[in-house]
Amino acid sequence: MVQLDTTPCDTLKTLLEAAGVTPKIYTNWNIPTSGLPKEFIEIVQNGALISRAHKRALVEGNISIIINIKLLTTGASNTVREQKLINEFKDIFNSPLVSNGYSYKLNHNSMVYSGRAINTGYSTKIVNVNVLIS
Repeated sequence: MVQLDTTPCDTLKTLLEAAGVTPKIYTNWNIPTSGLPKEFIEIVQNGALISRAHKRALVEGNISIIINIKLLTTGASNTVREQKLINEFKDIFNSPLVSNGYSYKLNHNSMVYSGRAINTGYSTKIVNVNVLIS
């Protein structure tokens, strides 16, 4: 049985920082309401953790990585910076990231949202990462 204090988002944050991801990373919806940096990442659980009885894991689920980049002064998305950060993630997830019983794998077809919101001043890209917990 998975413990109620399972923290796959916090563990992924630690792995990403160790891999050299430089934007500020917030987890589990713990994000300030003001004073946000020009670019930041949110890591949140996307759906339930599901118990499985197979060789690879006891539990599996999805985590969303939300990449936020401040819009240019013209209101347009900073596509150059967006692509640079997306490429950074592709390199990090060339093979699964593993730590403390967690295994994270980027599904390269998992872009679930790409857009911008003028009222927030950021463009947003959301990708899903599969997490296996053993």
